[in-house]
Amino acid sequence: MNSPPQKSKSHFPLKTKSQSKTDSRGFALVVTLSLMILLTVIAVGMLALNSISLRSAGSSSAQAAACANARLALMLALGELQKSAGPDTRVTATADAVDDKASKTSPLTGVWRSWENTYTQPAC
Repeated sequence: MNSPPQKSKSHFPLKTKSQSKTDSRGFALVVTLSLMILLTVIAVGMLALNSISLRSAGSSSAQAAACANARLALMLALGELQKSAGPDTRVTATADAVDDKASKTSPLTGVWRSWENTYTQPAC
């Protein structure tokens, strides 16, 4: 009643060459797909960043144009004031520089000659 010795079953059976070749091909496929997904995510991120940069550049150029237009309007207004007031030796001021009550009633602006022979010697 002696039975022949049985071969022990291994938990890790040896693989043949063809099985190990298909396993390495499967691993290469997984690695390749992972790299493709990674590159796609990077490309989408770069496109989003580029889109944001273009939007901010557009808004900053619009802001620069608005600032230049405001400066031009200020220079034109100053030129009109100088044309109305006369030579650069004159001074303009609101009416409250002369009378405190005048500013409350109407917003008037006056023109004074400032340096045209108005200087007098102080009495010592």
